[in-house]
Amino acid sequence: MKYLWEETADRKVSESLMGDTETEVLIIGGGISGIMCAYMLQSNGIDCMVAEAATVGSGTSRGTTAALTPQHGDIYTKLTKKYGKNTAKGYLDANLDALNRYEKLAGEFDFDFSYKDSYIYSLNDKKRMRLEAAIVRELGFPAEFTDTTELPMKVAGAVRFPKMAQFHPLKLIFSLCENLNIYENTQIKKIDEGKAYFSKGSVKAKKIVIATRFPFMNMYGLYPLKLYQKRSFVLALENAPDIGGTYADISERGFYMRNYKDLLIVGGGDHRTGTKNDGFETVRNFVSEYLPECSERYSWAVQDCISLDDMPYIGNYSRMLNNIYVISGFNEWGMSSAMVAASIISDKIMGIDNKFEHIFSPDRGILARQTVLNAVEAVKSFLSPGKKRCAHLGCALKKNIDENTWDCPCHGSRFSMDGELLENPAVRDIK
Repeated sequence: MKYLWEETADRKVSESLMGDTETEVLIIGGGISGIMCAYMLQSNGIDCMVAEAATVGSGTSRGTTAALTPQHGDIYTKLTKKYGKNTAKGYLDANLDALNRYEKLAGEFDFDFSYKDSYIYSLNDKKRMRLEAAIVRELGFPAEFTDTTELPMKVAGAVRFPKMAQFHPLKLIFSLCENLNIYENTQIKKIDEGKAYFSKGSVKAKKIVIATRFPFMNMYGLYPLKLYQKRSFVLALENAPDIGGTYADISERGFYMRNYKDLLIVGGGDHRTGTKNDGFETVRNFVSEYLPECSERYSWAVQDCISLDDMPYIGNYSRMLNNIYVISGFNEWGMSSAMVAASIISDKIMGIDNKFEHIFSPDRGILARQTVLNAVEAVKSFLSPGKKRCAHLGCALKKNIDENTWDCPCHGSRFSMDGELLENPAVRDIK
């Protein structure tokens, strides 16, 4: 696989951490949320350190399409129904605030930030699109229903958010890294009483932020019950049209698109990690049907963490752990969510009230039906026969023919065919 963003950005290599050390704040995870959090803290004079298990930006951040919008599917219909208008309005405002913060960064750094209208669309459900547009307008934002787009296929309906944005995620991350205290190839495997342990030493910290996509401390917070992981498959195409915005289908296995310079990025084929082997085939079949004149230049897959109630978990890891924080469950909308998370967590660490904190709190109630269904999926995998077992909680691994890996359907850990750990929440290789 070749990642477009890696091929078009210059990165600086950081050394690994050796021995025992200490810091005021330790951030575990060098993706966009962890780096953004470190940048905010250091800008305010807080001593902090980032420990990244692989290399900075090498997880979900290098695979994202980096569409920047509060329009996360028909999220406002869902949130209004589940939690009421106040929560939906707070979610919208938090993500609009994130857009404003990116705009300010674009004045300081060059990361190909550009304004684009964003759209969600449906191929067959005009009513659902009209409802979402109406609800968003009631929340105070000028969303617009339309059935005319620049997409290569006809849609039943779409909702447009004007003047959203897109950018190059790794150019931003590497710019923010310039003066940060970062250690790569430093995998934290255990946290105990204010200390984080890795293979060659430990870090003592007053505050610890876990920004590892899927939280790896199983005993607290019930995250294995509240989260699962999903894979998505992406192509970057040459000889492609300019579609004039960022687009996302609201259907479970629909497609999302944006341009980058002369390329068109098309993604889709989403599925729970470890359950299917047709991701790239699904996207290529779509391209063959609707964009036959295009040729493939880059292809990659990306993994993201999914919450059961459509909102991220941002805040205290558990009621029992006052000085450990979590950032997780971005539901494939990591760019605005990362900024929301970084602002909430940095404010908490600095003792500043954040008006959006309660919306994303990990303490919020969980949805019983969805939790049971997620648990059933995990139990099915745990009870399945198979010699290859996950190093996380022992579930049976499934062979991923698409990518030649062993994948865990329970919580999304992935391993090479030789057993090397590729994706968390597992923290060790398998035999």
